[in-house]
Amino acid sequence: MQKKIAIVALFVISLLSMVTVLTTTIIPVCASPEVRDVAVVDVTPESDWLYQGKLCRANINVTVCNEGEVQETFNVTLYYNMTAGLTIGEQTVTDLLPSNCTTLTFLWDTTGVTPCRNYTITAYAWPVPYEIDQDDNTLEDGTIHVKMLGDVNGDGIIDVTDVYIACVAFGTSLGWPGYNPAVDVNNDGFIDILDLYTVAINFGKTC
Repeated sequence: MQKKIAIVALFVISLLSMVTVLTTTIIPVCASPEVRDVAVVDVTPESDWLYQGKLCRANINVTVCNEGEVQETFNVTLYYNMTAGLTIGEQTVTDLLPSNCTTLTFLWDTTGVTPCRNYTITAYAWPVPYEIDQDDNTLEDGTIHVKMLGDVNGDGIIDVTDVYIACVAFGTSLGWPGYNPAVDVNNDGFIDILDLYTVAINFGKTC
C-alpha cells in the first residue's frame, strides 16, 4: 500500500514539474510593439456624373495616410458598389512613411456599367499586419450618376429637351458663358457639330 502511495506521489510531482516547465517556457503571441494603422481620409470624384463608356471626367482621387509608427505597403481598392463587390480598380501604396499621406488617382471606365443609376464610391485600404483600428480603413464619400451617352440633362430619356440644351450651348468653349460640360460629350473643350451629332444619333433612347 505504501508503495502505491509513493508511486502516485511521484507521478503527481512529475506532473507538477511538467506544468511548471510549460508555463515558464511558453512564449506568448503578442501584438507588434509599434502602432500600425493606415486610413482612407478623402475620396473626391472629379465629377458627380459620367457618361456610360466615356473616360471623360472619370478621375477619382483617393487620399490615404499612414497613421502608425511603421513604414507600410498596402493595397487600396475603389468600389462603385462595395456590397456587390463591383470595383473601379486597385492600387498598391508602397513604403508609405509614418505620418505621411499620398493621393491615388483612379480612372473609372464605365463601359458595361448600367446607366441611369447613382453609384456610391467607396475606398478601402486593406489592413496591415497587427492593425487594430480598422474603422478608418473604409471611406464612403461621393455619389456618381452614370448617364446614357447623349442624355444631357440626365433624366433617363434622350429627347427634344436634350437637343435643345445642346443647340443652346453650340459654339461655346470651356470658360465661355453658356458652356455646358454635359453637352461637350467628347470633353475636348469645344461644343461643336460632333457633340450635337452624338446627341442626335442617340435620340429616342431611354433607360
